Amino acid sequence: FWHEGDRDQHLNQQKGRNSQSTQLGADEFLVSCDPAQMQAAMGTLDGIIDTVSAKHPLLPLICLLKTGGKITMLA
Repeated sequence: FWHEGDRDQHLNQQKGRNSQSTQLGADEFLVSCDPAQMQAAMGTLDGIIDTVSAKHPLLPLICLLKTGGKITMLA
């Protein structure tokens, strides 16, 4: 999840979470297991708040960040 000004974008592995994210106020939903969506989103985020408590790869998330972007781990 990331909030950038007036834009909230939620990132999840499961496509079915789209409606849940919309209910939480997300403007956009990105499916992390969809290579086309991840490629299109590369270098577009100013920051990421990662709340995943399980072991997971960070490189795909880091690739989404703009130069100088921040990632915060809360898990």
